[in-house]
Amino acid sequence: MSTRRDFLQLSGGMFAIGTTAYFLGHRSTLEGLQSLPTGMGSHTDFGSWNLADRDGNTVHLSAQIRPATGVILYFIRANCEWCSRNRVAVNAIAEQLRTRYSAIGVLTEGDWPGTETYLFPVFRLQDSSSRLAIVQATPTTKFFTAEGSLEMAVEGAYVGANKRSLETQLGVILPDVWDFKL
Repeated sequence: MSTRRDFLQLSGGMFAIGTTAYFLGHRSTLEGLQSLPTGMGSHTDFGSWNLADRDGNTVHLSAQIRPATGVILYFIRANCEWCSRNRVAVNAIAEQLRTRYSAIGVLTEGDWPGTETYLFPVFRLQDSSSRLAIVQATPTTKFFTAEGSLEMAVEGAYVGANKRSLETQLGVILPDVWDFKL
């Protein structure tokens, strides 16, 4: 692709203009999309994901997913102010969509930052080499179908356009994250 603002149609509702890729109204660099490890593109095999609980025990992601439900992966890190502010809103999504999705938190780095206040289990990624390849920023929320296809990805807290997009596309009502103190 040249440095001009060429339009490139990608699969799964994605397109690119120049070196920026867009997916359901959200953007990422093309390099970021290309650096996703196998299993984070258009189809994901959750059986290959190994996580750790608070005690360091290995947890297989596939064992945390209820049969016939989609998956919400919520990526957070320690000392992330927006992860903390967004906690009430992501809990609202998990609660309102509990029959359609299994929600799972993924701690990408740092200590366990108040993870007991989430309405879903939170685990740490075991393979540190893949942490940066999976998400560019936190919080990041990825929605997958029951078959493992990436349905939607939201980078950042649920404010402004992110909040409106989630409410419209998922049919949920989200609290305003500005109202919550850390």
